[in-house]
Parts: sequence; C-alpha cells; structure tokens
Amino acid sequence: MQNKRIVEHFDAIYDRLREIDGNAGFNYPDINRYFCDLALQAMDQTGDSKEPYDKAAQFVQEARDHKSEIDGIRLFRPQLVRRRS
Repeated sequence: MQNKRIVEHFDAIYDRLREIDGNAGFNYPDINRYFCDLALQAMDQTGDSKEPYDKAAQFVQEARDHKSEIDGIRLFRPQLVRRRS
C-alpha cells in the first residue's frame, strides 16, 4: 500500500502541470519519465528523506514560471523544422 500512495502522490503533483497556461507545449514524455523516476526514488529510499517530493513540487513551481529547463529536463517540446520540397 505504501508504494501505491507514493505513486498517487506523484500523479497528483504531475496533474498540476495541466493547470498551467501554455502546458500544451510542455515536453510531457520527458517530464513523465522524470516524475516516474522521482516516484521510484521515493519507493527505494530508506529513512525520512523528502528529496524526491521536494523536487516534484519544485518542478511544478518552476514550470509555472516557464523556466526553460528544470533539473536537466526541457520544459517545452523542441520545435520541429519543416522542410519545403
């Protein structure tokens, strides 16, 4: 049950990203992997470290500020360059 609570907690924080203006351009594949990694870190840790939880909350806060890169993750998807034939 502990792991289920951890995953639900990170899902709830992740869902806050959808409330941010401009979220349609967010780099969701990489952001999702980042949040999954944080959840795994929280499950694997021993002791009372809150680092993964703090990182997730900080990510959302910095995403609200539209910081271009957060903890090594690009917030926005790269622009695709279309070539004319």
